[in-house]
Amino acid sequence: MTKKHTKKVTRNGKVYTYYVKKITLPGGNQKEITAKNKKDWDQKHAQVLKNFAQSIGVESRSMTVADVAEEFLADFIGADAPKTRESRIHHLNKYILPEFGQRKALNVTTQQVRNFYSNVEATKSYKKVAEVHKHFNQMIEWAIDIQRGFIANPIRRDVIKRIRRIAKADRRFTEIDQIEKSFSFSDARRILDAAAGTPSEIVIHLQLLHGLRLGEALAVHWSDIDFDRGEIHIKRQISSTSKSTRIGTRYASDTNLIETHTKTEQSNRHVPLHGRTRVILLLTPKPERVGLVFTSSRGTPMSPSNYRRRIFRPLVDSLGLQLRPHDLRKMFGSFLVASGVDIATVASWMGHTKTSTLLDHYTKVVDERQNGSRELFASESELAV
Repeated sequence: MTKKHTKKVTRNGKVYTYYVKKITLPGGNQKEITAKNKKDWDQKHAQVLKNFAQSIGVESRSMTVADVAEEFLADFIGADAPKTRESRIHHLNKYILPEFGQRKALNVTTQQVRNFYSNVEATKSYKKVAEVHKHFNQMIEWAIDIQRGFIANPIRRDVIKRIRRIAKADRRFTEIDQIEKSFSFSDARRILDAAAGTPSEIVIHLQLLHGLRLGEALAVHWSDIDFDRGEIHIKRQISSTSKSTRIGTRYASDTNLIETHTKTEQSNRHVPLHGRTRVILLLTPKPERVGLVFTSSRGTPMSPSNYRRRIFRPLVDSLGLQLRPHDLRKMFGSFLVASGVDIATVASWMGHTKTSTLLDHYTKVVDERQNGSRELFASESELAV
């Protein structure tokens, strides 16, 4: 009877016998070793492990995942935007390091990662798994590139494919949820009317009629508005992050509230100044058009969280609507598409690289597509005074 790992092959009338068996290297990668017999295989196996150990330095071989994480964060300290760094530190400290921190990076296995992701999904959600995976996988790939701790990525393809399948399913459920919570042009008009004459009116306009993210709307300066050309230059956003996560970075400051560049390179853009908004802005005397367009009652920048809690939530609650500030940006994209504006143009105004992003997330949530958009988006010439 042929032994489990002994193989036979016939070539040119002769029968050859050899011994073949797979081994799992530290980190999870598998390697098949072929030899004349079991004794020869054992010798080759020992040599493979020796070569593997010699492929990285002594210090790197002893590194724990916590050691890798420390170097990883230090390497990105000058490159990360505040929100990115805050998210990276949060997911490492709360999820990844408690599970893997004291383990040697070389000894982290695929099965351990699978079990870890399953536990996160069971106690949190599959969305949280995707967020944790993003930071964990990025750290491991970084470590592999510079040969620090990890030699191979224990996060196998099947694990990543599963996350992608879950994300795809989640997008479908989100679309269904959006359709169930669809809003109308009349809702948009009600919001504009309710905000009229209040200090927050300009922020509502910047989101609903210009498609700005909330952080972008709160960061618009008077110098960003070109009345002659009829456009607004979007080039910064208000970000609220802890001071501790910005220590040692170019964003270090004594306050939790800072101005940063836009979310992506494409987000640095020019958008047409809406006629209704122009009318409101021109009510401010020229000598007063300095600094931020919208500020708190103390004349300071307002954080997105404070705006949501103190201004936006009371406004929509009074109208009986269940909306977030970001939904106004979604309204903007949907309204323009419903009005027949070219998809590529709308995507450009919203700061998207791909039109598919606009189609997937911003054009499926508005009722009455054929009614009301012309009125809401009346031209500047029809509204200017």
